[in-house]
Amino acid sequence: MLRLLYSQDGPPGPVAIMLFRGVLQAAVLVTAYSIFGSKGQQAADGSSSSSSEATATSSSNGSAAGSSSEGSSGEAGASGSSEAPSFAEALLRRIPFTAIASTELGLWLFLATGIQTLGLQLTTATRAGFLIQATALLTPLLASFTGEKPSRNVWIGCIIALAGCLAIAADQSATDGDDAALFSLGGDAAILSSAFFFSLATVRLGTYARLIPAVNLAAGKSLVLGGAALATFCAAAASMTAAGDPLTDLWPGYASSGLGWAVMCYAALGPGAAAAFLHAKGQSVVPPAEAQVIFSSVPLWSIAFAFLLLGGEPLTTTTLVGGAAVVAAGIVASRKVDDGGSGGGGDKGGKQASPDL
Repeated sequence: MLRLLYSQDGPPGPVAIMLFRGVLQAAVLVTAYSIFGSKGQQAADGSSSSSSEATATSSSNGSAAGSSSEGSSGEAGASGSSEAPSFAEALLRRIPFTAIASTELGLWLFLATGIQTLGLQLTTATRAGFLIQATALLTPLLASFTGEKPSRNVWIGCIIALAGCLAIAADQSATDGDDAALFSLGGDAAILSSAFFFSLATVRLGTYARLIPAVNLAAGKSLVLGGAALATFCAAAASMTAAGDPLTDLWPGYASSGLGWAVMCYAALGPGAAAAFLHAKGQSVVPPAEAQVIFSSVPLWSIAFAFLLLGGEPLTTTTLVGGAAVVAAGIVASRKVDDGGSGGGGDKGGKQASPDL
C-alpha cells in the first residue's frame, strides 16, 4: 500500500506518513481501550482483591490458634502483609509494568516502521516484502537469548522460509531500466534494519502478551508509537521552518490526492490498529519463533497486492518456487515434535518457556 502511495503525484514523505498513521492508530486503540480495557482492568482488580482477602483470612485463622497476645501480633502482621502486596502490585506491577512494556514495544515498532517506510522509497513492494523476511532467521535467534526454546521443526521452518525468500529476492526478472535505480544498497539496508527491529519487537511481545491484556498492550504501544511520530514531525517541522521551507513539502500533493488520503487511512486502521491488536492477542498463546514462520506468508501477500494495485510483477518459476518454500515452511513449523515425553526441545517445551524480563 505504501508503494501505491509513493506512486501518486506529490506523495507524502516518511515523516508525514508516520505522523498520520501513528496518531490515527493510537486514537483508535486508545478509544478501544477506554471501552473494553477498563472492564478487563476492573476484573483483574477484583481478582487481585479476592486473592489478597483470602491470604489475609488464612493468615488470621492460623494466628488465632496461639495466645491472644500472639494472635493480636499475628493479626497485625497479616493486616500489614495483606495491604502492602496489594498496593505494591497495583503501583509497581500494573501501571509501571504496562508502561514499560508499551514504551519498549512502541519504540522498537517506531524504529522498524519508520525505517521500513523510508526503505520503501528505494525499493519495490515485492522486493521489500521478501527482504523483510530476514526476520524468519532473526526472530528465533533473538528468542533463544531470552529463554525461549524453539523446537527443531520451527528452526527448520525458519531456514526453509528464509531460503524461499532469498530465492524470490534473487529473481530480478521484474526489474527494467526504469526500476533498476530502486534496487539501491540504501533501500536494502533500510529494509534489513527494519527486519531486526521487527524481530526484536516480536520477541519482546511474546513476553509481555502473556501478562498484559491485548487491548491494553496494543493501545499502549500505539500511543508510544504515535508520540514518537509526533516528536519526529515536530523536529522536522522546526528544521524546515528554520531553513525557510514550507511544511507542505512533507506532502506536496495533500490537497488533491483523495486516493492518498484513503491509503493513509487504510494503513492506519488495517496494518496499524487492527494488526497491532491481533498481533498482541495472537502472541499471548503463540511463541515468537512460531509466529515468525506465520509472518513468512507476508511476501505472498506483497505479490498479490502489488499485482492488484500496481499492475503486478511477473511471477516466474523462481518466484513460484520461493513462494512454495514459504508455504512449506509454515507447514513444517506447525508440526508437533514427538520427543517421547522428554520435554527437552519439543514444541511443548518451547511454548511453555517463560523468558526472563
